Amino acid sequence: MAIVIAVYLTGCSSLKYEDKYAWNDGWRVGQIEEIGAGIEYSTKIKQACITLPTSSSMFAKVKFRNSSRSEWRVVQISNQSNLKQNDSVLINIFDCKKTVIPKSS
Repeated sequence: MAIVIAVYLTGCSSLKYEDKYAWNDGWRVGQIEEIGAGIEYSTKIKQACITLPTSSSMFAKVKFRNSSRSEWRVVQISNQSNLKQNDSVLINIFDCKKTVIPKSS
């Protein structure tokens, strides 16, 4: 019985995506719902998460599950990014400076 309780209590703490992106470190699997450019997207993102936005800055709206509910984040992505709508990605919800990572299949 004690083993069952221990496994239950540590379930999420040991969850890792691709063997290195831990749930407890803020990593979540998400799906890109839209990608856009420009200052209008920067109004949807936390100010601390923007690095020198310009009219050509690229942003992605990502839907992810956090515990039992869906949430969305707008994150800045590289202008040279190959990400597109419906791509699966890993995002870090604790540190917006972390790069959005395409999820391996």
